[in-house]
Amino acid sequence: MNTREKIEFARNTIKPRQELMFHEIIDIVNHCEQINTKKGDDPKEAWFWAIGA
Repeated sequence: MNTREKIEFARNTIKPRQELMFHEIIDIVNHCEQINTKKGDDPKEAWFWAIGA
């Protein structure tokens, strides 16, 4: 996924009513990438780890 896709993924995964500032979305994306690097799994899996699902 490129950066734009990652941002869209983050926006679409968060509860729609929860508004995030752009820098918060970037922080989440970066956090997902760090987890993804450690786990070696796909970005969606990393995202669920990041949000504690």
